[in-house]
Amino acid sequence: MVSIKLIFFLIILLVGCVNMPSQELSTIQYRCVNNANVIQFHEIDGTLIFLKEDADLETRLLLVKLNKGEEHLLPNKDIQFFSVSPNGMFLAFDSWVDNKHRIMEIIDSKGNQIARLEEPTDWYGFIWLNNREILINYPTNNNPFILLYPFTLDKEMVEAYLNKNSYAFSDTELIYDWGFYSYHRNIYDPYLTRIIYPSVDDKNNPIIVMRDIISNKDIVSFSTYAAWGVSPKWSPDGEKLAIGINANSFAQSDNLNKYEVFIIGNDGEEILSTNFSSFFESVYISHLSWSPDSQYIAFRYTISKNINENLKLAVLNTRTGELIDYCLESDLVNLSFAKGDTSPIWSPDSNFLIVEIQDASHKISSLIVDIYSGKSLLIKNNLIPVGWMK
Repeated sequence: MVSIKLIFFLIILLVGCVNMPSQELSTIQYRCVNNANVIQFHEIDGTLIFLKEDADLETRLLLVKLNKGEEHLLPNKDIQFFSVSPNGMFLAFDSWVDNKHRIMEIIDSKGNQIARLEEPTDWYGFIWLNNREILINYPTNNNPFILLYPFTLDKEMVEAYLNKNSYAFSDTELIYDWGFYSYHRNIYDPYLTRIIYPSVDDKNNPIIVMRDIISNKDIVSFSTYAAWGVSPKWSPDGEKLAIGINANSFAQSDNLNKYEVFIIGNDGEEILSTNFSSFFESVYISHLSWSPDSQYIAFRYTISKNINENLKLAVLNTRTGELIDYCLESDLVNLSFAKGDTSPIWSPDSNFLIVEIQDASHKISSLIVDIYSGKSLLIKNNLIPVGWMK
């Protein structure tokens, strides 16, 4: 049976496309993290990456080998952009080689250099599109992208999709957060076959559109009621999109946040949604993060009217519908959001998460959580975690 929320939520644009019934969650399970149930370093594999500022306020990256406790501070300074490949094998980052030239380097978890190239002055920002390709901002001539094959250093120009129906949403850069009024960006799937972009309907209400890049047609659009939702993220396998959206159709009049997590298939069908509005009057969803195996979506949510206070950690199993709250609350204030996404970071094996937490004085610590047992490990280094490699 099609949920009422689905009827309100999805507006199909392709003729003949029919929505399948979606699953709406009715319960929240709790797997509470506590200080007595502690993970040991030797139980965890991989290399964590932390953002660090040295004495000269230069941005650097620190690599920490978990099961050995070894640390390696990259010598590069003034690192501006960085991105870990979806499989956790490689780290790409750029830095100044002198006052005139920036370079991009790609290394493995041991710090071995895999590739190095000088960045043209008109490149600005990049992300791993998948495990084999890096998408680079090239903000000239209507914002095309450069598709870089990092292991051969071959490059290909990609024509960006521009929403020409609305000049306000023509920004296609990769580097800005989604959903703010100042900046908007298209969210590309890992294979450049689908994009999500913000737009408005004929009454100037906010909507989000999924577009098939290959056929150059819109697949589906959905109303968001307040702004354009938060954190739309494609799963690493490209099969699903997760997004947090205010499902309150009266949001513009009663000003209430009633956000839910929606899982949408790449065919535009709603697969799964949470049902927080059955438990709380007000909910805000943020910082969605897919597990590398594309099964779990981790996120933060708060029932506070201040969206940066009392953020809880939750994980949704998109195959079984199980929703786990880890009884972990933390504020996220006074962080340098421009230096990286503060979403939960997954271990490459999809078994652990590392999240930022803050104490009463807003000092940052990192907490590693075993998603199956709730065991945890606190790392008090006052550094921001930005990646997890094999």
